[in-house]
Amino acid sequence: GSPTDILTGLSLALHVRSKSLHTAQSIQSTATVLQALSALAAAEPTRTVAEVLEAPLLSGTPGTGVPGLIRAIRDSESRLGEYPLTLAVLSLVETLLQHGGLGDKLEALVDHVLQEIAVRHVQWRYRHKAEKWIVHAAVQRIIYQIFTPRRGDFAIRLRDKVLSYLINDKAICFGSFAPLVYDAASLRKLHEEGGAPRTEEVTALEDAIATVLRSIPLIVFHAGDNFGGVLERMLLIETSNKGAPFASSIASYAGYPYAAACFPLALPALVPLCAAAMAVPMAATLDRQDRAEILSSMQHMFKHADLDAVSDIADLLSAGIANQPEWVAALLVPEKEREEERPASLPAPTASSALAAPTTPTNALAPTTPTPSTPPLPTKTKKNVEGALALVWDILEDTTKIRSQSPRCLAALLRMLDALWRRQPLLIESIQTLKVKDVELWKRLAT
Repeated sequence: GSPTDILTGLSLALHVRSKSLHTAQSIQSTATVLQALSALAAAEPTRTVAEVLEAPLLSGTPGTGVPGLIRAIRDSESRLGEYPLTLAVLSLVETLLQHGGLGDKLEALVDHVLQEIAVRHVQWRYRHKAEKWIVHAAVQRIIYQIFTPRRGDFAIRLRDKVLSYLINDKAICFGSFAPLVYDAASLRKLHEEGGAPRTEEVTALEDAIATVLRSIPLIVFHAGDNFGGVLERMLLIETSNKGAPFASSIASYAGYPYAAACFPLALPALVPLCAAAMAVPMAATLDRQDRAEILSSMQHMFKHADLDAVSDIADLLSAGIANQPEWVAALLVPEKEREEERPASLPAPTASSALAAPTTPTNALAPTTPTPSTPPLPTKTKKNVEGALALVWDILEDTTKIRSQSPRCLAALLRMLDALWRRQPLLIESIQTLKVKDVELWKRLAT
């Protein structure tokens, strides 16, 4: 008989098309069917799992992969250099996770996403280079959905399983954070090369970086006391082949000059890392250039009175004060502020060069041309570089405005000041800069 509704009809069409995926036309038409099913899955997630995931293309068992998809990528999409089918499957998985279509059949697809696509997509052949990062962004959106808190035994078990992959499997962890290989200096270099194809690629890369930054707070929060292993090492110590840790790239995005999606997400991604990195000194993870990028971002956000961003900054400082006082001290009162008190005969310290782009286990992720180091930051002793405390002092001049526009921001600033006061004597030098303004500070906070 005829299908009872559209979902059943499309499911039958997918079953039929799964048996022949040898031409560009068959790949595209099957991807179109999956795109339509993805839209329907939002309304009927349970039925979609029961009917659609039985198709030969999508059926598999947890831990053993999805043979139909592996063959489609290897025999068809890789040969064509285009991946519409893979992107359609990723969209379907994301939709099912978001709308509650859970179960063992979906778990097999999630395993395929992490064990096959996340690990191998950087090595695929692409007709359009931007598609590499479009695929990665789709993978990372699935990771984001997995770590978004949801009730239910399956959702919890799936989060724990994927966290175990990230902590214990080097290839999966690196593949999941692959775009972070490109720090801000590398992105600037790609922008400077120009041209329409390059612009498209850089935009896709920036979007992929943004999806990673969105996921990091959720991943670290869920890890809790289990944060460690490969995940901790790559984020805070070093990537493969002794490359700079991904935290260094994250810090560099804070001062990224372009209006990219990744710029406002950099500092929020560093907050949980500061809280989780008690065993790893952030002063060793993030060097002087990284701190300069963060300070530059802070100055920009305070200057434009972006109160949501100021809240993120206050949360970052609070986490740093509580867990990484040595590192955060250089943000609260930078060395250049202290130079005003130096005798004129003492030389000013020089800034270190920017980190080169992190190395990778394969050449698939390496920038197309070597990225030259950016020039050192200026070290003029007469020019004052405002630290975080000076910026906080200035913005507290009008607490009435902050209270009316963003109570969250005022609360975050007060938490930061409270944490700072509790950190005596470790941060006594920073605290002294406020104590000399003691009366005025309390006037500002009380109005």
